[in-house]
Order: sequence, then C-alpha cells, then structure tokens
Amino acid sequence: MTTVWQVAGCPFGPQPVARIPGRCSGGVWLDRAGRMLALDRELEGTTKAVAVDLARGDVSPLLQITEDSDDLLVLADPDSGLLLIRSDAPGEPRLGWACSAVRGRSVSRSACGRRTRTRSRSSRARP
Repeated sequence: MTTVWQVAGCPFGPQPVARIPGRCSGGVWLDRAGRMLALDRELEGTTKAVAVDLARGDVSPLLQITEDSDDLLVLADPDSGLLLIRSDAPGEPRLGWACSAVRGRSVSRSACGRRTRTRSRSSRARP
C-alpha cells in the first residue's frame, strides 16, 4: 500500500490525501492546478500508470496497453495533452506518445495539432 501525502500548505503538518494499493513511484502532474497526479503503480508483477485525484483521493487507470505489459507515464504536458509513455508491450521497452483530453476548458489545443472545442449539451464539437 502506498500513501500519498500533502506536505505543503497544510496548517497542521503533512496530511495523507490518497491510499493506493501496490507500490507507487514516479510522479507526473496531469494538470496545472495540482489536483491530478499520475503515478506508476506496481501491483501483482506489472507496472501501470494510474491517475490520482488528490482532492477526492480517487485512483483510476491511466495506461494499459496490454494486460501483462509495463506501461509507464514519463512526461505529460497539461496544456497540450501530450503524453510521453514507455511500454514493453511490443516485446522490448519502447517510448511512444499519446494525446489526452484536456478537461475544464471550452477551447484547447490538442497534442494532435488541431484546435478543438469540447462538447456541451447545447452545441456540437467543431474542428
């Protein structure tokens, strides 16, 4: 079990913010607000990147290329959504990239090079 602690900005010293099954390492911010943190979690012999919502303490899968591969997040750019990943899914460790949705904005510039609008209930997405 890994405990993530908030060490700055706490009036009474460090406080635990999330408990995650397995052994976690690394750490890449997924947003500029410091709410979403990606960690590499080793559990049952494989390592997968997970996203941790530090405000709620929720943990969700971030990368899983194959069930048995080690899939890690190396770098993330919150503004563009570009992710640099490392995986051994092809049989040996390789680097790759992916695009991630940037949430909380009406307009974002994606890592895929297009300016996109996020959908709302009253309008459709436009390229």
